[in-house]
Amino acid sequence: MLNNTLKTLCFSYFFAWAIFLNFYFVIAEKSGLDANIAGIVSGISFLARTVGLLTLYPYLIKHFGTKGTGILLAGGTVVTCILLLISTNSYLSIVCLIAVAFFLPIGLPVTESTLTGSDLKSGQYETIRLFGSLGFIISIIFASFSFTYYQKEILVLLIVLPVSINKFS
Repeated sequence: MLNNTLKTLCFSYFFAWAIFLNFYFVIAEKSGLDANIAGIVSGISFLARTVGLLTLYPYLIKHFGTKGTGILLAGGTVVTCILLLISTNSYLSIVCLIAVAFFLPIGLPVTESTLTGSDLKSGQYETIRLFGSLGFIISIIFASFSFTYYQKEILVLLIVLPVSINKFS
C-alpha cells in the first residue's frame, strides 16, 4: 500500500511539474502576456523558486513537518492556478505565474523527503522514482495533444488535478 501511495506521489508531482516547466510560456502567452513580459516574468519566477526553496521550505518543514508542508504547498499551487485560470487581468496573471513557480517546485524536496523517510527495501526507491519519470513523459504527450484543441485552461487544470489528487485525497 505504501509503495502505491509513493508511486502516486512521484507520478503526480512530476506530471504537474512537467506541464508547468514545459508549457510556462504557452500559459503566459494565453494569459495575455507578450513574449518580452513572459521572459521577464519567467526570470522572476525562477528567482521566486530559488527564494522559496532557500527560505520557505526550511521554515515550513520545521513548523509543519513533511505532510503539513506538502498540504500547504499543494493548497498554494491549487489556489494560484485557479486564480490564473479565471484571471482576465495581466497583472493578476503575472502574480499567479510567479506564485505557482514559488509553490510548485518546493514539492520536489517534500516528495524526496517522503521517499527517503519511508522504509523502502533495496531497489524500491528507483522503482518509485521511475513513476515520476513516467508522469513527466505522459504529461508532456497528453498536454501536447490536448493543447492542440484547447486553450490555457487545459494546461492549468493538468497542473491542478494531480496536485489535488495527491495532496487532498
